[in-house]
Amino acid sequence: TWSDNPYLPKWAITELEESMLPHERVARQFGRPVQGRGLIYPIDENLIICDPFSKPLPDFWPQGMTVDFGWTDPTASLAGALDPMTDTLYVWWNYKVSDTPFIVHAQAIREVAERGRLPIEGDPGGMQSNQADGKKLIEEYNKELQSANLRITLAENEVHAGLVRVYRRMITGKLKIVNTCASLLHE
Repeated sequence: TWSDNPYLPKWAITELEESMLPHERVARQFGRPVQGRGLIYPIDENLIICDPFSKPLPDFWPQGMTVDFGWTDPTASLAGALDPMTDTLYVWWNYKVSDTPFIVHAQAIREVAERGRLPIEGDPGGMQSNQADGKKLIEEYNKELQSANLRITLAENEVHAGLVRVYRRMITGKLKIVNTCASLLHE
């Protein structure tokens, strides 16, 4: 275990713990494998759930959307806003549908994005070519969105670092999910 290592000072252990998700700590600290078991974010939902906004969001709050492309695994999208005064991120819309043509997803995303002129970032996996016709999926989405002057740009794909940042926001109260986002809360 880490406590058996005389060359690992307490401050280093603290830094290591802060850089890991809870489900990773047991494996790293004690050498017990836990891969594939348990929740990624083992927190009380009451820490992150909030009611919908009763009035429009302030114009100075940055907003945006994300898209994760899929077919059997669902296509998923989120919309959120950041309160710059408190550094709290609010997720206020979610979408999760599988086995559906991309044009349906693009329309749902467009309806939400064009209301607030929201920037949209998509999983870089959307740049992969369709095996049937060689077209890049993200290009097809952008064709559907162009009439609304919307475009999906590529997001950074930092999976582990992103998971840690989300967890940190959760435990510090700086991530709130509106209670109408049932798909996201279930996930």
